[in-house]
Amino acid sequence: MGFAAGTTALHALYSPSITGTSLVAGATVMGLTFLVPYQHYVKTNGGLKPAEAVKSYFGAVPDHFKISGLQSGLYSLLTPVLALAGASYLFAPGMSLTEVFGFVKGVEGFFFWQAIGGGLMTVAPALTFSLKKLADGGRLGETWAKTLNAGLMAAALGHLAVLFPMMTANQGGPMLPWVGGAWATALLGGGLGIMGGGAAKAAAGRV
Repeated sequence: MGFAAGTTALHALYSPSITGTSLVAGATVMGLTFLVPYQHYVKTNGGLKPAEAVKSYFGAVPDHFKISGLQSGLYSLLTPVLALAGASYLFAPGMSLTEVFGFVKGVEGFFFWQAIGGGLMTVAPALTFSLKKLADGGRLGETWAKTLNAGLMAAALGHLAVLFPMMTANQGGPMLPWVGGAWATALLGGGLGIMGGGAAKAAAGRV
């Protein structure tokens, strides 16, 4: 819900620079993306209870940093890293674009960068948080865990497809290697998770 609401707000913020058709299409898609989980949340919890949601979130944070193995540790690391990266994309787009790519180009660049940041702040931490719990419970072999790991790998590959060529060409800003390393870690975590954590358990056993 947070990602959909934030992206809808971005569409409104950049409305002077977006065509009417794109604005309506984007707002409609994000509106539906918000509505579906919102209805599920309200139905499941008997109404909108933001205070309880916040309390539950912060109450679960200490457990997230209790590591039960290599795979658990990777997800635990990725949750704050991706959230902080997303915050820098969203709230400091000019600085983060310059630090990662070495330049800032056009309003479109700001819009898409901030939209990606919104996803990293909301969807990505929820994904790795869920995977951490599944890893701790030895449930990475389940179908929906594999689906989440496939999503993590897809996001990592999408970023690395852009970042890796710049790294090999010695281009980009000073933060490029760090961001590339974070997504390489995400790719590794997703790949190990797809295999049901078996490779991670074997690696942990050799340590």
